[in-house]
Amino acid sequence: MPEVEAARSQNENRTLAMRGRVIGGSLFVFALFVRIIYLVQLRASPLFDSPIMDPLYHHEWAMKLAGGDWLGHAAFFRAPLYPYLLGLLYALFGQSFLIPRLLQFVMGAASCVLVWKIGSRIFNPQVGVISGLVACLYGPSIYFEGELLLEPFATLLSLSSVLLLIDRRYLWAGIVLGLSAITRPNVLLFAALVPLLAYFFESSRVAKRRTPAWHMLLPWVGVVLIVAPVTIRNWVLSKDLVLVAWQGGVNFHIGNNPRSDCMTAVVPGTSASWWGGYYDTIRIAETETGRRLKPSEVSDFWFGKSLDFIRKDPILWLKLMLKKTWLFWQGWEISNNQDIYYFSSKYSHLLGMLIWGRGIGFPFGLVSPLALCGLIVALGEWRRHAFTIGFILLYAFSFILFFVCSRFRMPVIPLLIIYAAFFCTWLWERRHERVLLLWVPGLLLLALLLNWNFAHHHGTDYANSDYIVGSGCMKKGRYAEALEYLQKAVEENPKLAEAYLNIGNIHVRLGQDEKAFDAYRSAVRSDARFGRAYFNTGSLHLKRREYEEAVKSYLDAIRLEPTYEPSYRHASLAYAGMGDTDRAAAMSRLADEIHRRELSALQPY
Repeated sequence: MPEVEAARSQNENRTLAMRGRVIGGSLFVFALFVRIIYLVQLRASPLFDSPIMDPLYHHEWAMKLAGGDWLGHAAFFRAPLYPYLLGLLYALFGQSFLIPRLLQFVMGAASCVLVWKIGSRIFNPQVGVISGLVACLYGPSIYFEGELLLEPFATLLSLSSVLLLIDRRYLWAGIVLGLSAITRPNVLLFAALVPLLAYFFESSRVAKRRTPAWHMLLPWVGVVLIVAPVTIRNWVLSKDLVLVAWQGGVNFHIGNNPRSDCMTAVVPGTSASWWGGYYDTIRIAETETGRRLKPSEVSDFWFGKSLDFIRKDPILWLKLMLKKTWLFWQGWEISNNQDIYYFSSKYSHLLGMLIWGRGIGFPFGLVSPLALCGLIVALGEWRRHAFTIGFILLYAFSFILFFVCSRFRMPVIPLLIIYAAFFCTWLWERRHERVLLLWVPGLLLLALLLNWNFAHHHGTDYANSDYIVGSGCMKKGRYAEALEYLQKAVEENPKLAEAYLNIGNIHVRLGQDEKAFDAYRSAVRSDARFGRAYFNTGSLHLKRREYEEAVKSYLDAIRLEPTYEPSYRHASLAYAGMGDTDRAAAMSRLADEIHRRELSALQPY
């Protein structure tokens, strides 16, 4: 009889294993199929191979790596793992905007399988399958997987580490957490508390075999094995102790200053452009301290300014923290590089159905209240959920400390989907019980709160979105289409100086100088401090050999942007055209000085 029971048990295990492979494989194929449909539609976007802002930064860094500069020259400004992965793809396949997206969609599909596995582990197979299917169709995840951003990679690593922790494979979990830390360092807050969470998790188990206490420290070993080489590399190149990257102080100040709106990723008083903002944060820090600063010292400077603000006005800071907490959990998608609602609906019918903001912020406006209720119910067995609940709360807090946008919350979304699915099944099982009289009104009230736009931050930014699309068309030489979008942008927002600037640039390329002058004048009228409009006006005068007018425009540009080297170079040419060789030489020397200063400035990688 024991042999019969053993054979029966083996057959059941094989059946369960086969069923698991079928479910996991089906989820992966379905998720990938949905993402390939989106990829086909996404290729119509002019930004598919013309990235902007953070995607452009990752692309430029990856191109530098693929060119052979794998070590770099300074401490990392941003965590390096994603750009290095992108650089490896470029080195293997050339400059491709398709291959990275394909890989990221595979990562997204794999994450859906992990959602199913985690849901099945901490609840039951039903919750696992439901949450896996929801993850397959979760629109914002698909959207970010189609951008040159680290979110799909960070999400896959986060889910992998949580699953390894649940399976008590602590060393491997630490190694994956280390990889996650050099992708997005804020996960170190969770990693720091993993041994404590492991203690709670182990105490919830009824199995006779317990993990030795020292095993609970293995995640730290794994993290150190991965992070230490990055820290050593930063020290060797900068003689400065930078654990992973030195962006932390700048980001902390963005969300913790009296002018913060908790969402906009710009330090007050700095340029809104990526590189302009980067150099401005260094320039301001060095100007106020009166000396050259190491990377960690620039970060410390901005941390210090924020701490001064917190000490002087703790009430305002607490209000900012409460607002950021609400923004993290509310249903609307807060865009960071480009408007999610605009680009989702414009270039993909599929994503237009999976992301929308009519009445509620779909889908997170549904997932968030359901997940929060699920978390409350699960707290009854909180030790068994130590890793999942711990990751959700610590990861969320690590970003609420800084500033909030949609893509930052992506690594916790899959776990929230699991708790939302759990709460739905929990309610269904109790559909005939009086407990619904308490939970349903509470759920509806929470959903109303999280989808109420009382901060007035939600609304598609059509003007800026049309400007971005128009600029992308301009890069591709599609001037008629670009002008159409840019004209729409200035009609929607007559103060959008950058759009007027590109309208002028297109007219210059078409040989329509008078129209270009009109556009540049419009740019100046919309923003009298927009130095680049003066520079482009000067260049148009220089092209027409109107040297005195060119000099006047260049001097205005220098007054407004004193660190912009081309203004000095072109002013030198204009003075030379006037026959004023002394001033031409002086401008050339100033240009050389600014160039040397930029070369010696802190580099972002």
